[in-house]
Amino acid sequence: MDNVIVVASGKGGTGKSTVCICLSVALVKQGKRVLLIDCDCGMRGLDIMLDMEQDIIFDASDAVCGNCTFGEAIYKSKNNENLYLMAAPFDTENELSPSVFTQLVDSVKDSFDFVLIDSPAGIGSGFETAATILGGSTALGYMVIGLLAFVLGACVTILCFHIHQLNKEEQTEKQKGDNGDGADQ
Repeated sequence: MDNVIVVASGKGGTGKSTVCICLSVALVKQGKRVLLIDCDCGMRGLDIMLDMEQDIIFDASDAVCGNCTFGEAIYKSKNNENLYLMAAPFDTENELSPSVFTQLVDSVKDSFDFVLIDSPAGIGSGFETAATILGGSTALGYMVIGLLAFVLGACVTILCFHIHQLNKEEQTEKQKGDNGDGADQ
């Protein structure tokens, strides 16, 4: 599964979903076809972050249970060409088992250049399900991916802060210019 990336961290609020979205958009800008899979049952957020929450009718559990096809549970982003989302179930009772989740990913991964999996926080069953994709190297994978999520989250935060500062400086300079222009007239 060399085209599958799991973004995980033992702690909530570290930027896993943000990293997934930023990484997927970066890959799309490189001409890649990307599927995001949200594994955070009951707390899903990728659909909200991508402004797709009103579009979601079917989720991963619907596809596995036969309520829809896998294709019907995959939604194309309105804002990013070649970016697709499979939402997590609303209800934690519909969480997929690790073996079923692996079969799901196996069945869709060949249709995409990359599959990014947004793991829930903690080390509970949702985390184990998402990390199952890592196979036998799960302990090392947990640490590397958790560290990656933290580092990328920190980089995104710093970048956003820097952009915000540049925008503030630009607005200040524009206001100074506007004030100077008005005084001359």
